[in-house]
Amino acid sequence: MVQEVCNYAIDYVEIIRKQGNLSKDLEGDQFREVMQKSDEARRRKHNTLIDSINIANRYILKNFESYTTDPINIDTSNRDIVKDWAIRLVRELSK
Repeated sequence: MVQEVCNYAIDYVEIIRKQGNLSKDLEGDQFREVMQKSDEARRRKHNTLIDSINIANRYILKNFESYTTDPINIDTSNRDIVKDWAIRLVRELSK
């Protein structure tokens, strides 16, 4: 379950990186169309990551009595915090 969170974070950060590279190659309507599709895909990846964090937290809290607060202790209602956390996590996993 925690591995799934890590995998979803990696997927999410990868799409952020790809999105950053799109702006270098496209212009005008083509840029807007590609960015719109990319934004939708990024949003889906972000939502999947948030859902997986919430599921992992609930599972761990239910099955491991030593935890009394969310083990993955981030505010999943704040998308910027989740993004920053995912970037830090992927950076650490890459070391």
